[in-house]
Amino acid sequence: MILFALDLAGNRIYIENAHAGTAYLCEECGTRLMAKNKGSERQHHYAHVPDEKNRGIQRDCKWRSDLRTENQMSEWHRSWQERYPENQREVVFKKGDRIFRADVFLPERREVIEFQHSRITSEDFHARNEFYNSLGYSVIWLFDFDELEGRYQYIHPDQYDDFVQRFVRDGQKVYAMDQDTYRSTFGDWKAKSKKVHVCFMRTYNQWRFYSYIKVVTGSFKYDMPMHLFVIEMKERDFLSRIGINNGYR
Repeated sequence: MILFALDLAGNRIYIENAHAGTAYLCEECGTRLMAKNKGSERQHHYAHVPDEKNRGIQRDCKWRSDLRTENQMSEWHRSWQERYPENQREVVFKKGDRIFRADVFLPERREVIEFQHSRITSEDFHARNEFYNSLGYSVIWLFDFDELEGRYQYIHPDQYDDFVQRFVRDGQKVYAMDQDTYRSTFGDWKAKSKKVHVCFMRTYNQWRFYSYIKVVTGSFKYDMPMHLFVIEMKERDFLSRIGINNGYR
C-alpha cells in the first residue's frame, strides 16, 4: 500500500494531504499515481495509473507494495508510524536494482525502525537487515509478540535449569520459543550483530511491556526451544530509544 508520493515539484505528499485530479509520481518506480483518499470503507492510498509502456515496472512495484500491505493496514502498525513526522515515514531506499521502503528512518541516528505486527519470513527479515546495513544504517525491529501467543513462554527464575543458569545475567529475563516459530521469523539470527537490534512488545492486563533481546541460545541441529535472554525496558526509555522524544512526538 502506497501512502506517500511525489508531486511534480518533488515534494513528498502524504495520502491524506493529496488532492483529486493532481498528478503524483511513485517514489519507487517513477510512474504516475492517483490519490484514493475518499470514503471510509478502505484505508486511503495511492494507486498506479495504468501505463502500458511501463506495465512491467508497475507490476513489480505493485508486488512490493502488496507485500507490505497486510502489516501496514493494522491499527497497531499505523499507530506507531504516526508518532513520527511525515518526512521520516515510508522512506524509500534504492541500491542498484534493489528497492526497500523503511517504516521509519531517523537520519540523525542513521537508524531504520521497522514495526512488525504480521508474520514476516526469515528471508525478508535477513534481506532488509543486509540491505540497510550495506547502506551504513542500523536496524531496530519492534515485533508485536501478542501475535505469537502460545508460541513462546516466560520462564520463571524458579524454573531455570542448569543450561539457562549458565547464560542468564543480572537484570535479564528469559523466554522460550519453539524452534519452528523462531526460525520461520528470524532464521539463524542470534543477536550477535551490533547493527541489528530486535525488541518485542507484549500486553498483559492492558499493560505494555517492552523487551530488548540481548542473547539467543539454542542449537538448530536439535528440536529444542530457543531461549531469548532479554532486558525489559520502561516504556519511556524504550520510546526514547526509537527516537520518540519524551515519550511523544
